[in-house]
Parts: sequence; C-alpha cells; structure tokens
Amino acid sequence: MAVTGTHTKTFLAELYEGEHDVTTHTLKIVLMKTTFDETTDDYETYSDITTGTHEIAAGNGYTSGGETLTTVAVDVSGTNPLITCDNISWTASGGAIETCKGACVYNDSHATKTVLGYIDFGANYSTGDGTMLTINFSNGLMEAEIT
Repeated sequence: MAVTGTHTKTFLAELYEGEHDVTTHTLKIVLMKTTFDETTDDYETYSDITTGTHEIAAGNGYTSGGETLTTVAVDVSGTNPLITCDNISWTASGGAIETCKGACVYNDSHATKTVLGYIDFGANYSTGDGTMLTINFSNGLMEAEIT
C-alpha cells in the first residue's frame, strides 16, 4: 500500500503570504468518503469539504470536524522541510465508522479553514465496531519537496 500526500494550491499560496503557522495554529484532520476525488481543486477549504459532503458521517467514534493534531512541529534536519505530529486514532464504538479512502488536514485557526492537503491511504479502510483506525505519522505529516 502506498500512502501519498499532496498540498493544496491555496495552502501553498497562503503559506508564502505568511497566513499559516503550522506550529501555533490548530490543525485538524478529517476522514474522507470513498467517493472523494482528491485530484480536483474543489476542496481548498473545510467548507468545500462539508458542502460537497465529502467528509464521512459522524457517529460510532467519529466526530464531524475531525480530530486536532498534536505536537505539530517543522523539521528541517533532512533534505526537505517536513511537518511532523503525533499519530491520530479513531476507535469504532456502537457500530462501524464509515469506510474512508483518505484524510484532509485543515487549519482550523485560519479564517477560511484552509485545507493544507490530502492524504491518500492507497485503499479503502473499514473500521468495524471495537476496532481502531490509526494514521501513523512517524515519517511526518507533509513534506515540501525541494528539487
């Protein structure tokens, strides 16, 4: 399984304009439905995600609006700058969490709640009652590739 991530054009433009500080702003992560098309530019803000009903349904251990990422930092020790954070988990309780194919990260502190990017899991994931879905960020959340 190949997990890939992409930044949104809006986030990169606003980052260059100094509108985002990923280490002090609140970053949240939401799970996306299997029908979500991450190849379009139609998901630049959290409102775009909710208007198009792309986020999975709340319930059974998942809350609309997602979870807050913790211990967010910027690591510049390698070749490319990397946003790092703690792993995030959801535990299904009272039933299954809706099947998802990826996640979007957005800046909850920004006025428009800009989406930073999309993480494609490379497959659809079902989380049955009593099981846990964990996204492991040991290799970082997002990387800015310098070529």
